[in-house]
Amino acid sequence: MIVPRFSLRLKLVLITSLLATIPPEIIGIRLIDVNALTLEELHRELQLAVVDDISRTIDQEFVDAQDGLNAVGRVLTDPSLPEDQIITSALALVESSESLDHVGIYDSRGALIDIIREEEAPRSQLPTPLPTTLRQDATEHNAATGSVDVQSDGARVLVIVPLRASTSAVTGFAASQLSLRRIQRRVERLSAARFGGTANSIFVVDNELVIVAHPNPDRLGDSASDSTILSGGTDQLFRGELART
Repeated sequence: MIVPRFSLRLKLVLITSLLATIPPEIIGIRLIDVNALTLEELHRELQLAVVDDISRTIDQEFVDAQDGLNAVGRVLTDPSLPEDQIITSALALVESSESLDHVGIYDSRGALIDIIREEEAPRSQLPTPLPTTLRQDATEHNAATGSVDVQSDGARVLVIVPLRASTSAVTGFAASQLSLRRIQRRVERLSAARFGGTANSIFVVDNELVIVAHPNPDRLGDSASDSTILSGGTDQLFRGELART
């Protein structure tokens, strides 16, 4: 049997003829469906990339703050340093840190001893005494964080590390109200660049659904429980696979 060999042109004509038998409305609907799914997938990938960007920014901010507090702690517990150089050296570390503008020094019982502060730093409120639960967490995990507090210069969160001398015993604590201004600026930039400044396009909340970073700074401290994406949500939303430390 001889199998006819169709030219490319003939094949294209046959395909065109077959398509011509399908109502154009069906073809159009199918193309719209495909395009919609593609756009939806692309937008989802964009959202995930932005969330990952903000997540890494937050992680780095807290790592930098913890490293800065640990550096101050090493100076304060260094027996080789003369007493008149300890505060001077600790202040130099605070002034050179991008994350810290002050450090509160506490004794082992949580009583505030002194505050090392940059000259132009806002007068952020440090807890006194340091709560027992936070001291226990810091002792056990070498760091702890308190609740978020929206102050006049923006949102801040308490970060604590234990102080240890030559022995492993905790002799005190160093703490700072970490400013979230760099996270706030990052959220503002991403909202403008990726979502055209759309209201509520991206924001950061704490585990009580309080907004701590938002394209609109006036929303800081508001509850996000009434927003579309978190409507009816509770702190249980952040447990399990969604939980982050």
